[in-house]
Amino acid sequence: SSEWLHHWAENAPDRCFLAERAGAGWREVGYAETLQQVRSVDAALLARGMGPGTPILILSGNGVDHGILSLAAHYVGIPTVPVAEQYSLIPGAQTQLEYVVGLIDPKMIFAVDGDTFGKAMSMPQMAGREAVVSRNVPDGATSFAELLAGDGAVDVDAARAQVGPDSVVKILMTSGSTSAPKGVMTTHRMMCANQTMLSDALPFLRTHPPRIVDWLPWNHVFGGSHNFNMMLANGGSLYVDEGKPVPALIGKSVENNRLVSATMAFNVPVGFAMMRDAMREDAALRESYFRDLDMLFYAGASLPQDVWRDLSDMAMEVRGDVP
Repeated sequence: SSEWLHHWAENAPDRCFLAERAGAGWREVGYAETLQQVRSVDAALLARGMGPGTPILILSGNGVDHGILSLAAHYVGIPTVPVAEQYSLIPGAQTQLEYVVGLIDPKMIFAVDGDTFGKAMSMPQMAGREAVVSRNVPDGATSFAELLAGDGAVDVDAARAQVGPDSVVKILMTSGSTSAPKGVMTTHRMMCANQTMLSDALPFLRTHPPRIVDWLPWNHVFGGSHNFNMMLANGGSLYVDEGKPVPALIGKSVENNRLVSATMAFNVPVGFAMMRDAMREDAALRESYFRDLDMLFYAGASLPQDVWRDLSDMAMEVRGDVP
């Protein structure tokens, strides 16, 4: 997957790859900047002696620093283990986090915010593991900015040369809803084969770069492998939506979709239903949502016919056709 990053850093260096909200606008990171940050973080990781046997546990959800750290680890063969935020934030779920830590024995733990994830990072099971935090860095933890500073004495290219198709990229944990979570390994070969299949099935991905405003979590295959890698493989842009299809957070998704017009919309049926409800009274949202849309894709249960009909009617209103 590092070949994708190099390709787009050379051919579309200033195009946004990852973005997250920053005040009224976005913090955007282009492809060339992403590659530079990835290699700097790699130098810092390698200087710590990290490699295939030293996984990185990622506690917090989608975000630019999460994406940079993951790509850096994958670039030099260090597995990442992203887990559901609930494992850290819901007291009753922390037994699952304890189990995962014992199962994978990570050398490094990452969370974007030390205040939000401080309790989880101070669990006894975390002792002896380096904690890396982007903001509100607690005592004894490492700032993510320190990783970005790199280490000029490390040969990143030599480490990258040891990574092959069957190197493990990440370990995704099953939900643990019926038993303890199980680790499912993902390799570079698996990710590349998946994206080749997708671009063959959806040839428009090759003709113009995709753009998504997406909340689907990166600790799942849908958000973290399918969607994230689709943007990376095709020179696309992923705008992280911190909203969710729940009443308390859908307003954030509405705002983000007003700000950015996506070319693809990925969601679950309830998410599309809630966006449909918001668009009924919001002409600006309808126009932004459908103006550039090539495809609407849902996973899970069937999309109710009334939701599909209403979305189709709105698309026709905005652009005269249905994506």
